[in-house]
Amino acid sequence: YFVYVGARDGNGDLSWSNAYTFKTLATSFAITDDTPYFENFDNTQVFDWVFLSRQTNPLNSTNDTYASYNNHWVYGSGTYNSNYRSLYISYLNNTVYKQDAYYLGYDYAVKMVTLEGGKNYEVSYDWKNYPCLPNQNFQNPDYMDYFRVMLVPSSIHLDPYVNRKPSDLKCNSLPDGWIALDNGYFLVSSNLNWQNKRVTISIPEGQGGDYQVVFFWYSRSQDGHVTSNTPAAVDNLMINTFYGAAPTALTATHEARSAQLSWTENGSATAWEVMYFTGENNDPYTNDGTIVPANTNTIQLTGLTPETDYYAYVRACYSVEGEMKHTRWSSLCYFTTDISCYPVEDLEASNLTQTEATVSWEPGDEEEA
Repeated sequence: YFVYVGARDGNGDLSWSNAYTFKTLATSFAITDDTPYFENFDNTQVFDWVFLSRQTNPLNSTNDTYASYNNHWVYGSGTYNSNYRSLYISYLNNTVYKQDAYYLGYDYAVKMVTLEGGKNYEVSYDWKNYPCLPNQNFQNPDYMDYFRVMLVPSSIHLDPYVNRKPSDLKCNSLPDGWIALDNGYFLVSSNLNWQNKRVTISIPEGQGGDYQVVFFWYSRSQDGHVTSNTPAAVDNLMINTFYGAAPTALTATHEARSAQLSWTENGSATAWEVMYFTGENNDPYTNDGTIVPANTNTIQLTGLTPETDYYAYVRACYSVEGEMKHTRWSSLCYFTTDISCYPVEDLEASNLTQTEATVSWEPGDEEEA
C-alpha cells in the first residue's frame, strides 16, 4: 500500500506528503509431511501470490513507473508447460509473454510458506528463460537480464520502491540468511524449451517458521543488450518434505517379461518402495506408476511387457514414531525389455516333389532349438 497525507491551510492550498509504503501480511501455506505445496498457476480464484515491481526509464532514472505498464510478473496463458496457465514476465497485459527491453526492472513474485525446523525439503519447478544476451562490451553476467529463485526469511521486507534490490542479490550471490533454490546461480537456457529444476534444502532445528518463496527477474536490457522476447517463466511448483538420503546407483538387468532391480542404500533403511511405469512422462512425482515394496536392496519385477520402455525409481522408507517417512525418489533407471520370441533364420525348402517338401531353419537369436 502507498499512503499519502494531504495538509490544507486556511486558504485552501493543499500540500501532499511523500509516500509511506507498507505491506500487509501474506497468507502462509504450512508445508508438512501430509500437505505438500503445489501450484500450477491455473486456479485464479484462490491465487495468493504477491507481485512487487519497479521499473525505471533509462533516460531518466527518477521516472519510475508502475508494474501495470511495463515488465512485471503475471499469471496467464501467454506460455505454459501444462494445462493452460503459468507465471511469467509480461508487459502491457497478462496475455503477452514478452518483455519491454527499454526499462530497467526489478520484479519479485512472492509466496509465503511455513517450513518446519529439522526437516528436509525438495523444491521442484518447471522454468524457462532465454534472456537478453550481452554484447561484446558487457561480458559480466550482472549486466544482463537474469532470473533467480530463492527462499527469503519472512523478516525481510521486500519493497522495490524502498530498496530496488539488496546489494548482495546478484546473479551468483545472495544476502546472508537467504537460501538458493536455483543451485546458487541464475537460471538461463540456450533455447526456448521448458526445463525442470529440482533442489533439496534442509531447515535446521530451531529455524522453522515463515519463509518467502521468491522468483526474482532483473532486467537491464537498456544497457545495450540484444532484445529478447522470451523472459523468465515458471510452472508446476512443488515443495514437499523428505526424510534422509535417497538410494543411489539404481540399475536393472532384464529379460522379455521380467527385470531385476538393485540399488545402493545410503542410510540405515531396511525397507524401500520401487516405482515403475511406461509412457512419456518419466517424473515420479507426477506419474501414477506401480509401487511395490521391498525388504532388501534387490527386487524382481514380473509381468512386464516385451519390447517396452520402462522407467524405475526407488526410495527408502523409515518408521519414525509410528509414522512412515520417505526419502526423495532416486535418480531414474531406464531399461527396455527384451524380445519375447525371436524369428527363425535361414528358412529354406529342399527335396521337392509334386506332393512333398522338406523345410528346415535355424533357431533365432537367443532361442533354443
